[in-house]
Amino acid sequence: MGLLATQLCARLVAPLPCHALNGRHGLTVSCRLDWQDFFALVDGRGEKVLLRGADILAAEEGAVNFTRLASSTGQDAAAALEAALRMRDKGVAFVWRISGIYYGWRDAVSIRARELGLPWTGRPDWRRRTLPLAPGPCELGVAAHIAGLVQQAAGLAGEPFDALHLRRSDAKFECPTDPERDVATYLNCADSLRRAPMLLVFTDETEPEYLRRIYRLEMLTRADRRAESGEKLVQRALANYTNNRDRGLAATIYLVGKELQGLAKTRFEMSRSTCRTTVLGDWADEAAHETAAQCEKFKHTEDNLTITTALAENRIKAAMASGATLNYTKGANIAIVAPNFRKVRLFIGILTAASHVEARETIRSTWLTYAGEHVHCFVVGLPYGELLERENATTRDLVLVALRDHYTPKSSALPLKSTAILWLAHRTSADFALKTDDDSFVHVPHLMAPLASYPHLFYGGLNLVSLNGVNGVRHHLHPGEPQYNQGGGYVISHAAIACMLTKTAANWHMQREDVFVGLLARDCSVAPTPIAHITLCDRKFIRAAGCRGGAEHPDPADVANLTVRHKVPPDALRSLWRHYYGPNAAAAVSNRSIKS
Repeated sequence: MGLLATQLCARLVAPLPCHALNGRHGLTVSCRLDWQDFFALVDGRGEKVLLRGADILAAEEGAVNFTRLASSTGQDAAAALEAALRMRDKGVAFVWRISGIYYGWRDAVSIRARELGLPWTGRPDWRRRTLPLAPGPCELGVAAHIAGLVQQAAGLAGEPFDALHLRRSDAKFECPTDPERDVATYLNCADSLRRAPMLLVFTDETEPEYLRRIYRLEMLTRADRRAESGEKLVQRALANYTNNRDRGLAATIYLVGKELQGLAKTRFEMSRSTCRTTVLGDWADEAAHETAAQCEKFKHTEDNLTITTALAENRIKAAMASGATLNYTKGANIAIVAPNFRKVRLFIGILTAASHVEARETIRSTWLTYAGEHVHCFVVGLPYGELLERENATTRDLVLVALRDHYTPKSSALPLKSTAILWLAHRTSADFALKTDDDSFVHVPHLMAPLASYPHLFYGGLNLVSLNGVNGVRHHLHPGEPQYNQGGGYVISHAAIACMLTKTAANWHMQREDVFVGLLARDCSVAPTPIAHITLCDRKFIRAAGCRGGAEHPDPADVANLTVRHKVPPDALRSLWRHYYGPNAAAAVSNRSIKS
């Protein structure tokens, strides 16, 4: 957003860094810091771009004659961009209010900006030297004191350097970074791209044994090369630097290190779902870029979409031999590979897909931290690749249903995966099972509190026929079928589950899992019962009560009593937790009991 504002020579009103960054990139940023503490944001007249407090009011008061633009979707934002550029070129003042989810309009604006010749992509450009250290007017760069620290760190290196970035804390299941198996293989592939005798290694990993294994890799010191810690070099550069608003200088160290990597001759980037080689400098020719492309290890992602590990295959065979199976269509027995769960009041089963790593990590760090008599699992299908193996080695909460994950109108794994949740809950003698999705927020204390008063046979959730303001739109997709509870969150009692598990064979034809469970309930004469304060923030149901402020902002009347909120992407879920329901939330919400 800052880049877009500077290129438009416009003012910018944006959330504080602590609201935008906390919980991301392993950072905790003080709310005493603002963007201008790190970035240079000035317009064509050298005036500051970022507005705060009284400056915002003054700008709005002076905006009487401004042209007003507003956008919330990609199409709206692309059209507004065209209008803003025309007015900028004509010297006409404008106010552009951008709302909606960033990822919902970023790509549309990026495409239109490229067509119009505006160098805004909404993404970091890893093929350049990150941000300029000495930006001109209407150009986003780093603040002068940060640029000085970057240059000081480069001077301490004493010679040209390459850089290797291993991001681990917020991408630990997405990009393989085992020293011998992954990092060594990657660097050997890209060895011809090394251009400097020194390699600066940047990583957020602090585990001593992992770091020892990295620095023992032979190719780091091959041919009289040497490797040093980039973080330690940055800390030396900041030895005499103080900033009382940046606790431990965490944000400053992060940004200086990031920009220092931009001065590398070659930058090796291993993060998220891609292992990237970024070739910097005038020396890079087409052959170098081709080598870099070949070393971009998309293979590990592809493997995890097509290959199941030998370990998982062995566990599937063991489950089959022990009878841990569900009888599926055409008499097929499907193995369920799961840990042993203790008996609890509430068994929480969360449907997910292998690639939804961020969603699972977000749920684990937010609403699954509620204290209470409950256990949880994330249910995935095949293939079960190496990244899932690594994730489960840490979390021990993945359940494998040995059926290929697929979702089409004519065939879907979701009914079987949902049945697996009921089967596991019944096997562990849980009093109730909650089936939910990895884009749901569940206020567990609110959900559990009234269960004691519910009837012995119970199937409750968000009943779409009575959904406020929508009048059962989704139900009309299945005329003649019974009423059912929407799949974002429904609770079933132990007695109801016992009956429903005997009715699956006659209903596998239904591919919508929530309607499928509704059929099981009908066959057991258990009526779907609405539970108060469950909201569905799907675009199709945006008129529904509770979702008018978007997924991350409950309607004021619902804040204190919210039970389940569906269609909440990870960023919105973190915001919902941070602002309303987490232990440090500004909004006072009852029953905020968190596990220690």
